[in-house]
Amino acid sequence: IQKKTIKVLLVDSDDSTRQVVSALLRHCMYEVIPAENGQQAWTYLEDMQNSIDLVLTEVVMPGVSGISLLSRIMNHNICKNIPVIMMSSNDAMGTVFKCLSKGAVDFLVKPIRKNELKNLWQHVWRRCHSSSGSGSESGIQTQKCAKSKSGDESNNNNGSNDDDDDDGVIMGLNARDGSDNGSGTQAQSSWTKRAVEIDSPQAMSPDQLADPPDSTCAQVIHLKSDICSNRWLPCTSNKNS
Repeated sequence: IQKKTIKVLLVDSDDSTRQVVSALLRHCMYEVIPAENGQQAWTYLEDMQNSIDLVLTEVVMPGVSGISLLSRIMNHNICKNIPVIMMSSNDAMGTVFKCLSKGAVDFLVKPIRKNELKNLWQHVWRRCHSSSGSGSESGIQTQKCAKSKSGDESNNNNGSNDDDDDDGVIMGLNARDGSDNGSGTQAQSSWTKRAVEIDSPQAMSPDQLADPPDSTCAQVIHLKSDICSNRWLPCTSNKNS
C-alpha cells in the first residue's frame, strides 16, 4: 500500500491570490501545481505524468476562462474523472448554477479560508469511491428537492425519481460556520450540489453514499495506480476538538 499526497492544480490569473492559496494548500499538506491561466492549466492536465487529482480554478480569467477549462475537462475521456472546484468573489446564483451544471463538484467564494481547503480531499475520495464501486465512469445524478411536510410523509424521501419536482437541477446553499483555527470545521462560503455521484445500473449501498470519515489529513492511501481515477482511502488523523 502506497501513501500518496493529493496533487492540486491551482488556476488563478491573479498572482497574489495564487500565492496565498498555494501557501494555504501546502500548509494543509497538499502538493500544488500553480497555473496562471486556463491554457497553462490544460497543458498540465494533458500531460498524464502530472497525475493531477483535483482542480481548483478561478471562474473569470483572460483567454481560457475557468468555465472553458471546466468544459474541456468534462469532455475529456480521462480527465473528466478529476473533481473540479470553482472559486470566485462573485457568488451570484447564475454563476454558481452555471459552474455546477457544467460538472463542477463545488463552488468556493473568495476570499478562500483555510478550513475550506482542509477537506478538499473528500471530493477525490467520493469520486473515486463511487467509480470503483461500479467499475464504470461516474456521473452526477442530482437529487430532487424534498419538500418539508408532515411526519407521515417522511417516507417519501425514499421513493422513486418519479415524485414531484421535475424542474431540473436543484442546488442548495450549504451554509457552514468556521474559522482558521485548525478545528476542521468547514467554512461558511461553500456552495454544494445535493448530488450523488452514480452512473451504474446497480444501486449503491448506504456505505458508498455516506460521507467519508472526518479528517483534515490531505494524504490518502493509494491502492491502485490508475490515472485520474485512483481508488482512495482517507488517512484519518486524531484531532482535538
